[in-house]
Amino acid sequence: MQIEVVDEIMGTGKSHSTLRYIENLALAEGQRWIFCTEYLDEIEKRTKENPLAAPVWRSPNDTGDATKTDHLIELLKEPDTKLVGITHALLLSASGNKLVNHLLKTKGYRLFLDETIDLISPYNGVKFGDFLKCLDRKEISINDPYGKVQWLVDDSVVTHGNLTSTDKLKTDSNKGIVYSAIQSGSVGDSVILVEITDEIVFTQFERVIVATYNIHNSLFDAYLKVKGINRIVCKDVVCSRNTTKASIKANIDMISKYDRQFKSMSLSGNWYKAESSADDYKIINRTIKAIGDKNGCKGNAHLLGFTVPADRLGKQRDKKRVQPTGYPHTVCGVVVDAKGIEQEQHSKALSTYIPCNARASNEYAGKTVMVHAFNRYAMVPVTRFLDHYGVEYSNEVFALNELVQWVWRSAIRNGQPIKLAILSSRMRDLFTRWLNS
Repeated sequence: MQIEVVDEIMGTGKSHSTLRYIENLALAEGQRWIFCTEYLDEIEKRTKENPLAAPVWRSPNDTGDATKTDHLIELLKEPDTKLVGITHALLLSASGNKLVNHLLKTKGYRLFLDETIDLISPYNGVKFGDFLKCLDRKEISINDPYGKVQWLVDDSVVTHGNLTSTDKLKTDSNKGIVYSAIQSGSVGDSVILVEITDEIVFTQFERVIVATYNIHNSLFDAYLKVKGINRIVCKDVVCSRNTTKASIKANIDMISKYDRQFKSMSLSGNWYKAESSADDYKIINRTIKAIGDKNGCKGNAHLLGFTVPADRLGKQRDKKRVQPTGYPHTVCGVVVDAKGIEQEQHSKALSTYIPCNARASNEYAGKTVMVHAFNRYAMVPVTRFLDHYGVEYSNEVFALNELVQWVWRSAIRNGQPIKLAILSSRMRDLFTRWLNS
């Protein structure tokens, strides 16, 4: 199994070019393709770009009692379906459906994955003590090169009445998604458990093209290594634009003057939760507000975008929450639904908070002032698991890739200048080194 990668910097038009490529194969040769991206609105936008292919595009929806997976199955059954747009979430959920797998394989569907998906995550379905008991009782075995957990007991046997922990482990182990690493120490064994998506997410397709940036030593790359999936350069897709780091750099005005206290703030997820003080939160709120006020956002809060851990957002009266005065992180706007009824709905364009892992979206393209206040690391169980088995991976690549994607959500994606403050010294150094290399 191998995947083809279009690894190009943001703004080169890799999504646009790959879509035109697969549309041509569908229209001229009758090939069947799945286009998979993160957000539904990107499907709606992208599948209308080419007037020749627009009438051919289909996308599942959920109506009545039918789910999107049900509708996807109906679309795959239709003999004339050639181009189907789905979200990352639907790809992951539908990959566990045997009928979907059968239809994709027998009809020769191919996949274009726009941006990578997180396919390795911590597994919290069982208590570590219960896991070790199952291992000691020989109810599970670990015989895969990467610690894949296999359930050995007959399904009819109830696991000692513990239906909340080991029963969940039994179900997920039978799905083949639980992996473990057991480390011996002076105080006994410790267990690392992760969930790794079954490789059928890719093997059900005749061909797979992935469009992303800086894939080497990323978490997605680590997944491919664990699953033994080769990646090669996609030579068939030629990107339509010649965006360079120099052109990106020309549109970024780095803000370098803010409170000296940030030198002593880690700004990592754990720091926000366990090590920060109420005074630290005052400084963060005050700094984001000051940057916005000084750079034309006062009275125009929608021009500013900032990021911190999502669980640290709150109300202004909360002492250890982030909510800069005058820059609300949640704003509702009035939208008209399919029945013509006006409804309030969260507006990403008006709100100031942008999730640190935002990507594949142009909903924040009105932001001209960006404040990044989050020192990012991959989740510890995942990195410990990869380290245990010697799978090459870089936390710096993880942080940098996420950061550059986050910056690209702003007005810079439309060739407009932005002002950028990166409050973590580690994240700022990663970005400036990348920008100047």
